[in-house]
Amino acid sequence: MRVEKLKAVEVTRIQPLQPLNPQPFKFVLRLPITQLCTMGPTVSHAIKIEVRSRFEVAHSDIRAGRYFFSYRITIHNLGRDTVQLQRRRWLIHDSLAPTREVEGPGVVGETPTLEPGQEFTYSSACDLRSAFGRMEGTYFMQRISDGLRFEVEVPAIELTYPFAAN
Repeated sequence: MRVEKLKAVEVTRIQPLQPLNPQPFKFVLRLPITQLCTMGPTVSHAIKIEVRSRFEVAHSDIRAGRYFFSYRITIHNLGRDTVQLQRRRWLIHDSLAPTREVEGPGVVGETPTLEPGQEFTYSSACDLRSAFGRMEGTYFMQRISDGLRFEVEVPAIELTYPFAAN
């Protein structure tokens, strides 16, 4: 997993400030709130899976305990056979909630068929009650030529609110 972090700044001496305006003021911290996380790819059965996740501030409500994350997955067929993704299974771990299991046909309403050298990319999302979570998944695929069914592990998707990681 690759995460971009902000550099720490050391303050050696702080001078007291005299307010220019006696009115109360509001301090606003402006830092990048979205953070793109790239997980290392996995390859099994000549299928390569790449994953990127991002905290979505526009759809989150921290005070209400709603943390929303999007993720983008690319499935590459590196093999010599045509394959089809038939089903998927996710375990969604949330540090403040029970683990959820999501299982069903295809991904985002599709069961893509990938010829050798082809790839399929899709985006989806997940919400958590806490700032820390993880998704673990498996794709259930079938080789078209002989009907052989096999499983492909998806890299674990780290779901972390950016400020909580610093």
